[in-house]
Amino acid sequence: MIIKNIPQPDPKEEEEEFFPVSEADIIEQEKRLEEEKKKATPVTNFLNSIIEKRKEDKVLVEQFEKPKPPAPTESDQIEELVNIALTKGVEKAIEMARKSKSPYVMDAFHDRLIEEIRKQKTVE
Repeated sequence: MIIKNIPQPDPKEEEEEFFPVSEADIIEQEKRLEEEKKKATPVTNFLNSIIEKRKEDKVLVEQFEKPKPPAPTESDQIEELVNIALTKGVEKAIEMARKSKSPYVMDAFHDRLIEEIRKQKTVE
């Protein structure tokens, strides 16, 4: 059996039932909430002053803190090792190269040191 003429609910009426608050009411409520936020209690004022003080302290520390020097690159380490080998002796430079525990630094130091020794011999 087919039932005809079943009354269908009006979509506008359903919307009004589920959302009885008007847009003007929502705007008014938002304004009230903003006003309440503006009203500060003594505790809120105290906490805000502590937060601002911490921010100022952090800025001061950052201003006076010495910047950390950049970590030496491997090429810087190798040049330093060559300089040590030429000034303080090869043994001291080898000892420092071993402390780096880097096979690359050891190999590159060896290559660079040989290059430097060859340069000095050709000059003589």
